[in-house]
Amino acid sequence: MNFKNKELSAFQEWIDHKYYLEDNQFDQEKLFFEQKYLNFQIDDCYGFTEKVDGKLRDDIFKILYLTYLNWKNELINLEISFYLGVWIYNPRLPKSEVVCAVGREKIEYYQNLCFDIDSST
Repeated sequence: MNFKNKELSAFQEWIDHKYYLEDNQFDQEKLFFEQKYLNFQIDDCYGFTEKVDGKLRDDIFKILYLTYLNWKNELINLEISFYLGVWIYNPRLPKSEVVCAVGREKIEYYQNLCFDIDSST
């Protein structure tokens, strides 16, 4: 088994054992008092470029979707303005993340500035 297959197996094991359940919790204190944003990702695998497919791909999307829905419900119940998005990275699917922000500056940053796209192209 090569390195990339071991890494894929480790991601699948992390998911199968539901180790992510601690990492993807909505942390209201962190959001409001520490940094004004939250993010959850499977892994910060910047150098990982292996194609992810099959059960692992499905599981990653399911976790991202369920995290998004949970955070959305929490934010709606707080009755505040917020940014909430799912960022999909391809081919580094395990780096995909759910991101939320509160406060005018952080919301504007994530809505407008974070993805500084050249509109002249």
